[in-house]
Amino acid sequence: MALLIATILPPLTVAFNLSNNISIEENPNFTIFEDIEMTEDKSLVIDRVIGDVHVKYWEHVVNGIYVINDSILLHLDIESEDVIKYQKRWVDVEEILSDYEETTFEPDNYVQKQLVAFPDEEDCTFYYTFYNLQEYPLICWEVTYAVGSIIFYDLQGKEIGYSIQMPSNGFSMSGHNHLPGGNEDPWKRWRENADSYFQEWCDSADSISLPLASTVTSYVSDPSVEIFYEIAHGDYERFRCAKYPSKEVYYHSTGSWFYCAQNDMADRSPMWFAFIGSCGGMDETGPGSFSDEFRKGQMKNTVTIGYTDMSTPAWYKSFVWQDFMFTKMDEGEKIYDAFLAACAEYPILYEPDDPKVAFVGDENITIFTRSRSDIINLNLLQILEKFPLLIRLLSRGGLIS
Repeated sequence: MALLIATILPPLTVAFNLSNNISIEENPNFTIFEDIEMTEDKSLVIDRVIGDVHVKYWEHVVNGIYVINDSILLHLDIESEDVIKYQKRWVDVEEILSDYEETTFEPDNYVQKQLVAFPDEEDCTFYYTFYNLQEYPLICWEVTYAVGSIIFYDLQGKEIGYSIQMPSNGFSMSGHNHLPGGNEDPWKRWRENADSYFQEWCDSADSISLPLASTVTSYVSDPSVEIFYEIAHGDYERFRCAKYPSKEVYYHSTGSWFYCAQNDMADRSPMWFAFIGSCGGMDETGPGSFSDEFRKGQMKNTVTIGYTDMSTPAWYKSFVWQDFMFTKMDEGEKIYDAFLAACAEYPILYEPDDPKVAFVGDENITIFTRSRSDIINLNLLQILEKFPLLIRLLSRGGLIS
């Protein structure tokens, strides 16, 4: 099986796998539920069943200020409500807020803004870039714009940094972008992470940065390419691909452009697995969408996964969510089960009323279902070719043709 993919952080929490009545390390005199109850300034974001576990997820928000990387994750058995997993990372923010004075800030043409607190410099992961050295703890404004850019401002409204953009309005391939820091391929880490798995799953796998639309077509139309990955500015109908300032676009159908999934998928079988990593890549999954074109309208032996209107703070978990899902897929789990397991691990991407990721397709296949049988058949033929007499005997017996 050939493959195309476009363009880790360890968890910051400490995990406990405990029953309800066992005390926890931080507060040995209290049970898990007592510890959660006593934790102040928590906001319950997720309380739902995901896959085969009941998931509860809290974020740390103090007077409207979101504390970066702080959260509580609780997995419960659906029937017994016993604790399966407990993860908590919670910083004492009294000192952080002691000198904070409330300010107003109204940027132009923004989509979303919020006050965020970075307790320590180590909380500034690869997502964040600040122009100068900052003093920590740091409280600042995080502002998201319609084009997908995320800019940080100090409390007086001065721009102090930016974040890797969300793939908004976006084989393995990572696409067109333009950041203040001049990083032309900010999603390279996502793409190369996917490629590291695809290299294991496929006979061959190419990973490309900023390809031309014609290059994307050459891979999508190739029937040996059964796994596809893109992360780029775009939606369910189109995504940008070539280097900035090019505005070259790959489309889902022939309505606007020669290079499109509808043409490229016409004379081949559906993609086994397609990851559509544009901000609204899975906002629509029926006719007229990438999901439908890559599946050729089918729901058997084909899967599409991707983003639905991605936004912060879920975006900051997108990389570890992806890696967790690919790890489960690599372990042989069904793709659907791997998707749900990743959503249960990082539930901020799977809010009941506003999910940021979606799955459409066959819930019963694994990433290896097809490739492993192909490899077995290929290896058998290679062995038999070395024994021509055996081939003739098997042929006469009708065991092979």
